[in-house]
Amino acid sequence: MLLRLGLPSLLLAVAPLGRGCVPDTTTSVGAEQAEAVVEAPTPEPEPATPPPPARASLAPSEVRPAAPETADGQAGGAVKAAIVALEDGRFDDALTLAPRLDGGPLATLSDWTRARALRALDRPDEAFTVLSAVPEGGRYSSEALLARSEISLELGRADQSLELLGPPRDDGYDSFEARADLIRARAYDARRGKGDVEAAVAAAKRVWRGAPGSQADGDAKVLLGALEPKVGQGLRRSLVDSVARAKSLGTRHGKKSIVKLLSGETEAMVTLGATDPATACTGLFELGRAYHKQRTYGESVPVLSLADSLCAGNEKVKTVYLLAQGKARSGNVSGGITTFVRLADDHAEHTYADDGLWQASRLALDEGRNDEAARHAQRLVDEFPDGDMRGSTLWNLAWSALADGRPMDALPWLEVMAAGDPRGHDREHVLQGRYWQARVLLKSAPERSDEALRALELLATEHPLHWYGTLGGWLLSAKAPDRAAAVDAAVRSRAGTMQAAAKEPARFEPLQEFVDLPGVTDGMVLLRAGLGEEAAQEFARALGTKPHETWADPATLLFAAHLYEEAGDPARSHNLLRRACKTAFPEAEPAQAATLTHAWPRAFAAEIDGHTADYDWDSLLFQGLVREESAFSPTVVSWAGAIGLSQLMWPTAKETARRMGIRVRRADLNDPSLNVRIGTTYFDGLAKRWNGHLPLAVASYNAGPGAVKRWVDARGHLELDAWVETIPYDQTRHYVKRVVSSWQAYAFLYGDTGGWVPLRVGPVAQAIKGSDPTVPPASSGG
Repeated sequence: MLLRLGLPSLLLAVAPLGRGCVPDTTTSVGAEQAEAVVEAPTPEPEPATPPPPARASLAPSEVRPAAPETADGQAGGAVKAAIVALEDGRFDDALTLAPRLDGGPLATLSDWTRARALRALDRPDEAFTVLSAVPEGGRYSSEALLARSEISLELGRADQSLELLGPPRDDGYDSFEARADLIRARAYDARRGKGDVEAAVAAAKRVWRGAPGSQADGDAKVLLGALEPKVGQGLRRSLVDSVARAKSLGTRHGKKSIVKLLSGETEAMVTLGATDPATACTGLFELGRAYHKQRTYGESVPVLSLADSLCAGNEKVKTVYLLAQGKARSGNVSGGITTFVRLADDHAEHTYADDGLWQASRLALDEGRNDEAARHAQRLVDEFPDGDMRGSTLWNLAWSALADGRPMDALPWLEVMAAGDPRGHDREHVLQGRYWQARVLLKSAPERSDEALRALELLATEHPLHWYGTLGGWLLSAKAPDRAAAVDAAVRSRAGTMQAAAKEPARFEPLQEFVDLPGVTDGMVLLRAGLGEEAAQEFARALGTKPHETWADPATLLFAAHLYEEAGDPARSHNLLRRACKTAFPEAEPAQAATLTHAWPRAFAAEIDGHTADYDWDSLLFQGLVREESAFSPTVVSWAGAIGLSQLMWPTAKETARRMGIRVRRADLNDPSLNVRIGTTYFDGLAKRWNGHLPLAVASYNAGPGAVKRWVDARGHLELDAWVETIPYDQTRHYVKRVVSSWQAYAFLYGDTGGWVPLRVGPVAQAIKGSDPTVPPASSGG
């Protein structure tokens, strides 16, 4: 285990400056006389304070769907009826129902619906006319352009089709450009003028390179199969094209397709490196990464080593990182450590530099090379004080000492962790440091026990929405019941005040610049008309991919989250604030009630409460679990194949449903009520499996009860806090903390008592038997 290290760069106090570092304040008589006759310079004017940004002022009623009998409600109802008819295949009804409106987003949506119905009814000329009226720059303008160009091609007007599309863009490749290129290829093929076959092949190749796996890609491959024999070899798909396709596949996790595409091209890519090292680097990196993701490290390491010799810049860094991982996982741990350290040595400015030192430290620690592990960790702390791996590294150092039975050696590292910002980007590690610092002092430094108890009081009082705040409350109750009772009363009082506070401000005051965005103004019109789904799509268009960064203004983010909530989109609503909370977590105070309840909404509460009513555990626990599992997206499918709100794996769902006496299809799991019904039934079985020990049930929901049993058998003597820290699966360890934190937040914001959620915090094996003295009374369930 790691030896204790000093922290000179972190812990040394700054000594007072000596006289030589301070300006001399003594003045001679002659100097004073000279100063007396010197006219004082006119002071520079203070720079003008810039005016505050303009803000809108909107009452909640102004961003709420209008009543159905109002003009807005009637118009929205008519458009909605047309959309439903279109989706049901009743195209004539859709045409009849779609109202003709005078301008604005509702009129555009109605026109778009009418045009789709006309196309389905094979009335292309009429559809073209309607589509021509769709305004540019709006949500449907790109789709309308593609539809018009397709109609032109279908009507034999290839020139018009190409003219509408214009030349290909050179600012990135997306699904719109892929579909446009496919139409271009077909139009050139249909026109068959001079150079058109070559132009068709070039357009189809762009689709093949940039949109693998899409429907456009399948059609482009058919075209290429027919047209490539008609052009010269130099215009056909080449190794360079294959590398471009592999890069696109890499963004879509198409590892098997990449291996199939490039596995026989290694030597050719090395040869290409002599004249085009950038392309050769990309191809070798993508192939090496594909092998790596398939865990065939014997294949990935040689390929990535070749890429290492050719790559530069960001691809070099990514190559070195994967190469280091591959070496370590294939048994060459020393080689992996050395390669990881290269990231800090050669690429100190890159965000992977501290990751490399963290990985090197962790590998060395696993190998028992404690001094080396400590050196890498110390270097990370010293050289990358603001790096995102600093907290993890400090914790590894602290935990290694704790696990080795040297708690006082862990204390300096925990103190550094605890000194950070508890509401900033490294909040998790700061609170972790504060909890375990108090834990160590109580056990190993009794003379500092009052300091430790005060720290627990602050932790539980100031952070009642977090795993470590909850643990702090329970540890305090075990060590100082009287002090814990006072803290518990204070937390419950704050929760009561919070629950009584307004869940939305009297008026929203977002930045005017945000409200003036076309997507926001259009979305609010659609929202007023009762078209929530369409409104949410407009808001998403306006907010962009990183709204928490683009609009890092709390009042604006709250307003945007509220818009999504009114549109019936809790997934987008809470995610806005969830992401913002990672860097600026709000105080658990009434002034933040609206922000916190939007970040932890009671989404799908009717389904969750209804299906947990007969269980012995709190429905708010499953509310928190759903928030962490699916982020309230009822149709989401994870990379592993988990489906719906409670992220059920199909075999688990099918077996649970069979035991419930119901038959389900995979598609049925997209239904929120059925998904939650099966998910809560499965979770209740896990809760019973562990005799009501809910953190173990949570861990089992993520990793499976078999894995949890192995961990209990191996380390059941540990108390809950330490047992969770030793969960070997990173994902499950973080998952347990996140779900319990969300449960605690829901209990605080909505629970009957608002106190700490019930945790059996004693030794896990003992707690499963029901003999844990920290099992709370049933009334503490929240």
